Amino acid sequence: MTDPMTADLDGFDEAAYDAAQDGRWREFRIRLADYLADLCPADPPFLMFDFVDTELGQSAAITAVCDGDDRLELAIDGRTLAATVCDHDGRVRLLRDDGWAVHGDDSLLRDFDLRHVDAAAVAVEHAFREVWGIPDPSYLLGDENDILRQFTDPQERRNV
Repeated sequence: MTDPMTADLDGFDEAAYDAAQDGRWREFRIRLADYLADLCPADPPFLMFDFVDTELGQSAAITAVCDGDDRLELAIDGRTLAATVCDHDGRVRLLRDDGWAVHGDDSLLRDFDLRHVDAAAVAVEHAFREVWGIPDPSYLLGDENDILRQFTDPQERRNV
């Protein structure tokens, strides 16, 4: 809740900033759902990733694949979750609480009916925003068969 005493301190309106950021994440979900809806079983995996390198060389990444049974599978390589064991375990717990299942090879999977691409987009947003702490979708790109896809308007990225 915004404190009325500091609501517009030095020209910064926290409520307006939060609303703008929520709007950018909403646009991310809409664009991602459109990309996921276009996936076919013969398509290569669609990779979504944080293109900002960390000092440890790890990058947040989620892969989406459409199988032959009209299912959409999201996958996270567990080795990319965090550099430390404590952070890794905490992030796995957050993902499991959101419905992701741990697979034997240290990956996490989430399965959706292909008609539920909006729910899949919400799961991806939760992973990037809440689990990895990505502050804005302008840090994310998609790789669709070696074609980079953006989730935000380039003009918006200049204003972040």
